[in-house]
Amino acid sequence: YGLGLVLSSNISERVDFTISSQSSFNTVENSLSTRLNTEYFSQNSSLLANFIIANGFVFRTTLNHQLYNGLSEGFDQNYWLWNMGLAKKLFKNERGEVQLSVFDLLKQNTNIQRNVTEAYIEDVQTEVLQQYFMLTFTYQIRNFGNAPAKRENEERRGWDWRH
Repeated sequence: YGLGLVLSSNISERVDFTISSQSSFNTVENSLSTRLNTEYFSQNSSLLANFIIANGFVFRTTLNHQLYNGLSEGFDQNYWLWNMGLAKKLFKNERGEVQLSVFDLLKQNTNIQRNVTEAYIEDVQTEVLQQYFMLTFTYQIRNFGNAPAKRENEERRGWDWRH
């Protein structure tokens, strides 16, 4: 069973955000071996926000909360993944942008996967990319075809980090 909710808003020319949550309750019933019957819960909630600050600066942040309950011993997880960036629009037409970003600000990123087969249930934790910083430069070359140029808030919506 699953349930999801998304709330998104451009509350002003300078601020937009998206809040979302996806929950899933799973029941595994194995007709070959009832000892493999189990229930588990997972939830992913996130906040994505963009703020245009004065003088062409843009602050961007994504905060994800991941929760797993009912997995094998030692595999239940409850952690935060926080990414943020500060960008500066460049050039007269603001087609250029330089951004300094940090991924996994809290150093909590992890990856859990549950595999369910007829014969076994397996929970696996794998290594994932840890905290890093990145400096990027982006330049919008031109509009393709006769499509109108994107408004600033539409461009900001495209920025999204997920794990």
